[in-house]
This record gives sequence, C-alpha cells and structure tokens, in this order.
Amino acid sequence: MDIQRKKELIKRKKLEVPPHIVEMGLNLLYVEPHDMVARLQSSKVINIVDIDDVLDIESETVFIDISHEPYDSRLDNIGYAKQMNPHLAVVVKDIILEEYQIFLNRIYQVDAIVFPVSELNRKSLEKFIFIASSMGMLPIPMINSESERDILPSDGVKALVLENSMNCDERFICLNIDDRGNLLRC
Repeated sequence: MDIQRKKELIKRKKLEVPPHIVEMGLNLLYVEPHDMVARLQSSKVINIVDIDDVLDIESETVFIDISHEPYDSRLDNIGYAKQMNPHLAVVVKDIILEEYQIFLNRIYQVDAIVFPVSELNRKSLEKFIFIASSMGMLPIPMINSESERDILPSDGVKALVLENSMNCDERFICLNIDDRGNLLRC
C-alpha cells in the first residue's frame, strides 16, 4: 500500500473515531497483552490468518497483516476472537505512521505490532516503540538495511523482522516473513 493511501485511511478513521474517544476506550481496557517475547521464543512459525478467519482459529498465536486494511469494523474480529479464546495472542503487521494507530491496535487487543521503519525517522521510531511498550504490546520493527538497524533505539526493541537476507543480531529475537506471509523465527 502506498503511504499516501495509508495516511488517507488514518485520517478517515480519526474523523470516525476521534482520539479522545480512543483514549476513553483505552481507559476501559482490563485485559493485558500476552507476553509475546516468550511466545516468539517458544514457537518457530506463526501462521498468517486472514482477518475474516480469526474468529475460527484454534491456534495460540496468529499473525494478521492489516497493512492494507481500511481500519473498519472487521478489525473488531481480533477483540471478539480474544474474548472467545483468552489464550490467543495476536501479532499484526501494519504501516505505522501516527501514534493514533498504536492506540487503535491496543483497543483491538493486539499483543505485538510488526511495522516497517523505512518511512520513519529516529524520533518517531523511538516514540512509537515507547508507546507500544508502555501499553504492554511488543513493538517489532521491520528493517531491510543496516542503516535502518542503526536508527533503532538502544532499549525497547526485543524482536526484529529482517528483510533482504540480513544477518541475525543476537541481541534480538530475529524473524522473517516467508513467501506465504507466515512469521518465522530465524
């Protein structure tokens, strides 16, 4: 998805659900995210699931690519699925451009967010990682070059998605996305 289109979708969602309403929703949450570091360390493959099929999943951990989704009511399926299966952990892939999106993902009860850093500067990246971490979600930056690895903050990052056959870094849980969209531990 091109960045301009993603910005339009975010703007539309902000008009539908203003940030102060999202903040009220965050205050009502009482379910803490799962410990995704432990989940990622114990599993080798996390299968990608379509947002429409998440309600029927019996897995303990799933990966959903919402980077092309328009932030519509289909994303409520994540919360419904977690209500039906409290042990379900959800990792989403999204293009994060604003902190508002992190708040939305928390309201949808996401446990970890995979996001490309290619469109972010160091300050934005640090802010997004801090916000996600402080809300209990695991931020998982997706990098495709050494220069992108260099802008990662020294703390707050526990896992990375590596693209372009990059070498693993022992400080992190290193992951790849295979050709079918599944999340694989290196």
